[in-house]
Amino acid sequence: MVIKAPSSEINSLKDIIQLEIWRYSQKGLGLLPALFMAFFTFVCIPPLVRPLYELLPYDRNILMVTLVQIVLHEFMFILGNIMIFIIYYLKHPFFEQYKTYPDPWPWEKDPVQFKAQFKHAVWNVLVNHFIVHPIMLAPYLTGNIPYRMDLETFPSCSELIIQVFFCLLAEDFTFYWAHRTLHTPKLYGMIHKQHHEYKYTIGYVAEYANPVEYAINLFATGIGPFLCGAHCHIFTIYLWYSIRTFETLDGHCGYDFPWSPFRLLPLCAGSQYHSYHHQMNIGNFGSQFIFWDTICKTNAKYWKSVSKNNAKVD
Repeated sequence: MVIKAPSSEINSLKDIIQLEIWRYSQKGLGLLPALFMAFFTFVCIPPLVRPLYELLPYDRNILMVTLVQIVLHEFMFILGNIMIFIIYYLKHPFFEQYKTYPDPWPWEKDPVQFKAQFKHAVWNVLVNHFIVHPIMLAPYLTGNIPYRMDLETFPSCSELIIQVFFCLLAEDFTFYWAHRTLHTPKLYGMIHKQHHEYKYTIGYVAEYANPVEYAINLFATGIGPFLCGAHCHIFTIYLWYSIRTFETLDGHCGYDFPWSPFRLLPLCAGSQYHSYHHQMNIGNFGSQFIFWDTICKTNAKYWKSVSKNNAKVD
């Protein structure tokens, strides 16, 4: 049975179901390791890292939401990029078949230009991580922190899944409208154009952005935990921020791996989806999902392109 790619018109529940069947069919056996990674994240990781959590100063609320959070983010960002750069370095056909674009990598196409861009990007990311991020966390210095941090109410698996999924939805809604707004002509030139200097995405580009845009993205990431308030444990926030960091690296790495656990989410976006946005600089404004793009018809050209390419293959 040949499962066809969706057309540019997704107007009904039938179209959405067809889209999801097609999308999952593209992943094939890759869905099995994706399921394992999702299971490991929510079922195995919490009890494994709980002894480490017990070593943290969880009775000092301000430290837990500022310093510990920043250090965790740095660790996850560096770890994720190391993993991606190993894959870049290996350039093994097994991985290269999942590239989201046929062109050579930027460091192969123009090494001199890439070196200059890389140095600039590193400085920008450092500013975002060690100046913008702390500034965004400064309000917590007042001590007005609603989140739980005790060991007695350490979150269960079900609590983690429900709240992380809520954070995904909240982040995607906020990110979509902020991202779409940043693509208006005036704001694009002032702010968002910097992120689009990379037509072909690379892992570290995920957090290469104008400081104002980076602050907006942090706000979008933090809106879910903020809305959960006292119902949210700080460990849930740590897990959510770690997932979000890996998700944005995954979306910018230049590969669309079928085993990515993020592809398990219904109506998820993904690396291919976001690569199209960078290459064409139109539509596909969503972060985690395609909800708002589909409702607002801002991904119609993308699905038209997918359908056209799929027809050529057939």
